[in-house]
Amino acid sequence: MNIGIIGGGFNPITYGHLITIAEVLNSKKVDCVWVVPSPLRPDKNSLIDPIHRLAMCQLALEYFFNNSDNVLLKKDEIYNKKFLGTIQLLNKFSKKIAKQDKLFFVIGADNLKNISGWIDYTKLIKHYEFLVLKRMGNKIPKNLPYSLKNFTFIDNLSTNISSTDIRVRIKKNKSIFGLTPQPVIDYINQHRLYI
Repeated sequence: MNIGIIGGGFNPITYGHLITIAEVLNSKKVDCVWVVPSPLRPDKNSLIDPIHRLAMCQLALEYFFNNSDNVLLKKDEIYNKKFLGTIQLLNKFSKKIAKQDKLFFVIGADNLKNISGWIDYTKLIKHYEFLVLKRMGNKIPKNLPYSLKNFTFIDNLSTNISSTDIRVRIKKNKSIFGLTPQPVIDYINQHRLYI
């Protein structure tokens, strides 16, 4: 089985995230997608409590994918006290899957220029495969300091909806209708998040 790994703060999860997950599944490069909310991080001080981010992810995934077996919310990483680099996370997941299974780390094409700054990036790109989402019309950066041998590119029709935009709109008391599923909006309102 080929497994796509999509990580992020999901603070909150957006239609952009959900469409991206659907695009990865529609590419037929993977059989399922694991959605992995990140733990609290020193470089992301706006992340709210993991309980709320998990609940919103669960609501959105149930709403958008109708409890599909092809999309799994991985709940254990969000509670890690120590933030794991990508290679550490993939090494950990590799130990939990069958030998014939294969992990694909999903990134946006904009991350290609940053990979060389990631922990043990040479081992990472040698041992793991990447699915790279590129927006139609965007060019892949040239002169990267590494080979793209383990990188597969797929078109991404995703929107430019960001979690940051949603949080800003909430602070300004503006509607977020159409930016995230209604059950997530209801949850945000019920728990008075991001105000």
